[in-house]
Amino acid sequence: MRAAARLKRRRRLTLIVVSAALVAAGTTFYVTTSRESAGAALSANEEPTVTTVPKEAPEAAWTVVGRGRNGVFSDKKQVTVGGINFLAARFRKATTKLSWHPGSEDPPNASKSLPGMTNKIDFPGQEGHDGVLGAFNGAFKLSADSGGLKVRGEVLAPFKPGYATIAIDADGRVAMWAGAAYQAPKGFVGVVFRQNLQFLVEGSRVTPPAKNPSQGLWGGTVGPVLRQSRTGVGLDGSGNLVYVATMGKCLPLELAQAMVQAGLVKGMELDINPYWPILGMAPKPLHKPAGGFTVTLPGSQHSPFVFVEGWIRDFFVVTAQR
Repeated sequence: MRAAARLKRRRRLTLIVVSAALVAAGTTFYVTTSRESAGAALSANEEPTVTTVPKEAPEAAWTVVGRGRNGVFSDKKQVTVGGINFLAARFRKATTKLSWHPGSEDPPNASKSLPGMTNKIDFPGQEGHDGVLGAFNGAFKLSADSGGLKVRGEVLAPFKPGYATIAIDADGRVAMWAGAAYQAPKGFVGVVFRQNLQFLVEGSRVTPPAKNPSQGLWGGTVGPVLRQSRTGVGLDGSGNLVYVATMGKCLPLELAQAMVQAGLVKGMELDINPYWPILGMAPKPLHKPAGGFTVTLPGSQHSPFVFVEGWIRDFFVVTAQR
């Protein structure tokens, strides 16, 4: 009996030492056990098994917006290029997932071609169940001929070779590549494929087309002025989704440079011009259309609550992984 007690004390001491070493090394973790596994271990005269699960930790230079039991959901930072301030909103790959909604006006006839999909956040359904953490504007109108759109097997606009595609699978995972839906990375089975012009950023570098401000390359602007409010989205080196936007007047090149500063490996333009940029971020998962988005795009003409009431253009919703 004394030998068994000494063995248990040594094991507890070892666990304490290991845990202290992990904390000293900057590792964030939490402990999970179950009654069944603990009971089985004790019946075998052994200590309960301890499992360490890495959390999504805060990161220097980023301000945490949303946080849960698995760590950070989302964070933000300001990026400045040529005196223009951009907001970078990052949603962590390990703790969030993405979905897409059609608008009431665009894509045209979405209610017929995409039955069951609505132009508002689905609080009564899966999005509300998981908890909404953010929402942001989509891309150009389909009439702008800026690339393809395929949803649930329905092609709503033809794809263009080499144009940037953001895609979402049934589990809310995101992939990006240049080309049509059928050119998806091996093993990725998407349900939403949205193109919008060429990449602004590839391989963590500004692309050559991004240096040309032509409206023919980057979308028509309000009046002849090339500097406009612009938004974009991309993935960083860890696969996190990052939305970058400004209500200031910028060129495509400056948006691309802001994306690079925010750590994007790939980045594409979304909607532009003052009326369309919209962002909302929540500090905790929202399960009902109450509370609110505490972080918005400075200077935006719309509250992100338009995504709750119903919006006229397509948009993206970020929810918590469960």
